[in-house]
Amino acid sequence: MHRTFGSLGLMLVGCALAPATPARAGTCPPTTVQVGSFSTADYYIAALDTTRSGGFYPGVFNLSYDLVSGALHVDKDINSSTGAVAVNARDAYDVAGLPGGTVVPLTAMLDVNGYMESPGCGGTGCYGVCGAAIVQGAAQVGREVSVGFSGRSDLITTLELPISVTVGTPLVVEFDLYERANAGGDWHGGVADAQIRFTGLPAGASIVSCYGYSGGATPAHSLSWGRLKTIYR
Repeated sequence: MHRTFGSLGLMLVGCALAPATPARAGTCPPTTVQVGSFSTADYYIAALDTTRSGGFYPGVFNLSYDLVSGALHVDKDINSSTGAVAVNARDAYDVAGLPGGTVVPLTAMLDVNGYMESPGCGGTGCYGVCGAAIVQGAAQVGREVSVGFSGRSDLITTLELPISVTVGTPLVVEFDLYERANAGGDWHGGVADAQIRFTGLPAGASIVSCYGYSGGATPAHSLSWGRLKTIYR
């Protein structure tokens, strides 16, 4: 089920955006992407870089994500019309280097650097947003900035969400990044980059994941990705 972020302003609906990697029982969790239109697609792969231009929503929309390095990127051409570029990156994270069953309190973090701008919008309802969020179960934290008829708003922040990981039971965490222009919001665009990281690991422990996360991990005893995927099933 796709998530609607209410005050965070990112609506995801269930229509297919483009051919995507199909779901398979026991696989890692999907990442949901939206490129140009208000429809979405799920991808069961560790990394993606895709661009869409023209069509019903003119302009250039680009996004990329890499769950190994933890990098997210979205880019909405300022000459583009209504539409959005968004990524809801999901992975199942575990802690290696500690005995099974150990409960490890951590902080999931997302360093964000982005903006939304408009040189001037002549229509009605001109409105664009740049935003980010971290979601784990019912808990979430997010922030967004907006621009009306003209101007620029920067989103430079670090989001933090406390989580607890039980060693041997991978925890799905979602990291979101988006640029969106509402209906009537022609000539709104922006770029945003974000980096996934975690803090609070005990000495000798490291974060591992279903897709092979290695960003900022502390060296520890190895745990194969194949073993982690077996646990996640």
